[in-house]
Amino acid sequence: AWAAMHAIRWDSVEATGDSSEYVESYLCPMLRSSVGGMAQDLVPGCHRFFWDKLVSHVAQMWIRELLKCRRITPAGAQQLLLDTHAVKAVFLEALSGLLKSQRRASEALADTEEPSHDDGSTHRGPFYETVHREMKRAEGILLLILSPEMGRTFVPTFVELLSPPTLADFLKLLELKGVRRGDAQHLIDELTAILATTAP
Repeated sequence: AWAAMHAIRWDSVEATGDSSEYVESYLCPMLRSSVGGMAQDLVPGCHRFFWDKLVSHVAQMWIRELLKCRRITPAGAQQLLLDTHAVKAVFLEALSGLLKSQRRASEALADTEEPSHDDGSTHRGPFYETVHREMKRAEGILLLILSPEMGRTFVPTFVELLSPPTLADFLKLLELKGVRRGDAQHLIDELTAILATTAP
């Protein structure tokens, strides 16, 4: 899936549409299969830990693979945003099924005399927050590519989105935007200073 993503000429995209072929044919089916299968094998107490780690891992991988692409024009970034939303939708879909399975297992274990009318909505909050928070990082990188301005918030936003942020990734982001290094030296210096103060 990642190789197919990298092979696309994102600087040649002229119009957006549905999610890209690599997402529909490879990435989303793979996520549906793996997430559903792994989640069913977990004991209930491990679901939250598993979910947080999985979503965080995929979101960070998504960002890393984005940064391996060639130049991305605004239209290409818009298409990648649609692809990101498709991946997020798979997680939300899998989460809904996971919560329903948890509810059925709890009802069977409790052997209740009356059926529960709880649809799991009271337990969805933390899980859904994880999905939206982590995938928002990937969306944020694309919004930085889309942004025509590189003002005071550009570098701090980059630092917040990547974990951990590196100068190499920042230079790659500039490359994706089509910005020459010499035209962004003040931003590079700003990031270098931030990284120096946060180094262990």
